[in-house]
Amino acid sequence: LLSGNYDEAVKMIDLEKSVPEKHRNTVMILKGDADYFRGNYTQALVSFEAASAKDADISSVMKKAFTLKALNEFEKAGDVFFTAADERIFDGKNPETVKNALLNSSDCYFKAKSYDKGITALQRFLERYPNDQASDRINFMIGRSYYDSEKYASAYEILRDHFLNYPTSQYIDDAVFTCAESAFKQQNWEKAFEQYD
Repeated sequence: LLSGNYDEAVKMIDLEKSVPEKHRNTVMILKGDADYFRGNYTQALVSFEAASAKDADISSVMKKAFTLKALNEFEKAGDVFFTAADERIFDGKNPETVKNALLNSSDCYFKAKSYDKGITALQRFLERYPNDQASDRINFMIGRSYYDSEKYASAYEILRDHFLNYPTSQYIDDAVFTCAESAFKQQNWEKAFEQYD
């Protein structure tokens, strides 16, 4: 695999029939990796699903989710990423892996037009990591997602105080503008004018 000769790696793995039971999951993941890197996502998914069904560790679950994303199965990928971020299932995970899973989950949900699920993933991120350096971006993304899903009252509420909660945010101008647009869409001219002013 490290040499980049994925076809040869798959052939070698397929020919090996005497893998001890305790190593079969690892071999299944290696086969999935080889298929993934050679662009055979459907076959990679089969391997990752088998590996995660037998012994669901965070690595095999994340690989399954990325493979679903590569197959444009965004709703399913979002669900798997969201599951990977569930601390009750994978206790003691690396926080960066959890953050990555939540951000990928929201991205997949938004691509699937499942705005409520995407917002939930972002809210979970802020609940777990309120002081993360990306908090201002996540907060803006939540407000913008409400706006994009035509939930203007919720967008207004989230974005109204963005500049107070995140005074150094690079998203302040965008938050103020989207907040004003949200008020405008609700035909609340006074609130819109306050934001534009």
